[in-house]
Amino acid sequence: MTTTQSGHASAATTAAIPTTTGPNATPDSAMPAANLAAARAQAKRAARHQALQRRATLSAQAFADARASLACQAEPLVSPLARGTTVAAYVSMGTEPPT
Repeated sequence: MTTTQSGHASAATTAAIPTTTGPNATPDSAMPAANLAAARAQAKRAARHQALQRRATLSAQAFADARASLACQAEPLVSPLARGTTVAAYVSMGTEPPT
């Protein structure tokens, strides 16, 4: 069984994504749908760019550590599953730690 995660792509980012809750909320009604979609798409591009930049600077040891960390995080999630249970996962690509 292979359980994967996409490296550091899920790490927090400084890109601002418009929200409809919280102290800095931007109600959907105050922002046209096209602008909201464009802002979210731009924030996703910025987050991807930041993740790729971080991965490009990883040393061989940090890369190996990331691989081991992914395995350690996945093991407690899948170990309680019954044998033969289907688990959906992403396969690493490019500069992502091997999964």
